[in-house]
Parts: sequence; structure tokens; C-alpha cells
Amino acid sequence: MLEDPKSPPGELKFARSIPVEKARADVLLAYKMNGRELPPEHGFPVRAIVPGWYAMASVKWLQRIIVTEQPFTGYYQTIDYAYWERQKAIAELTPLTEMQV
Repeated sequence: MLEDPKSPPGELKFARSIPVEKARADVLLAYKMNGRELPPEHGFPVRAIVPGWYAMASVKWLQRIIVTEQPFTGYYQTIDYAYWERQKAIAELTPLTEMQV
């Protein structure tokens, strides 16, 4: 397997964040699908469903939820699933969130 040149060395765990306001309004934690236990390929034992956001926000195989006042700056939040957004002369990496249809 090829190394991703922008990835930090070592084992990398997938982690994402969403604003508390979004979590309170729309996010579901699913443990069943069609009345049955969620199958492993869909995220057993539990997964997040984040309507209107790109799929990587709907984390499968959810292990924990952390609520914090500090911005999350994990690799998948700030580098891998992010795009360059320009504000006048300055460009900054912005996390992918809401779907741009």
C-alpha cells in the first residue's frame, strides 16, 4: 500500500467533528436498519447519520463522542477532506461539510 505523502506517520484513526448546533438539530445515531441490528458493512454497532453533509461526516463504527469547546484539528478534518477556500488574497483549508449541490 502506498503512503499518502500528506499523511502523518504511523497509524491514523478516522475522526470528524460537527458543530454542536448541527448535532442537536439533525444528527441521528443509528443502531438498527429496517428493524434489524445494523450490519457491519453499514457501521455496526452504531453509526452517525448527518443529513445534508458529505458521507465522511456520517461516521461508521462509532466508538466515542467527545464534546469540546476547542476546534477539532484532526487530519481528516483539516487536511484530507478539506478544500482551499480563498478570501481575497488569503487561501485557507476549509473542512468539507454541507453538500454543494
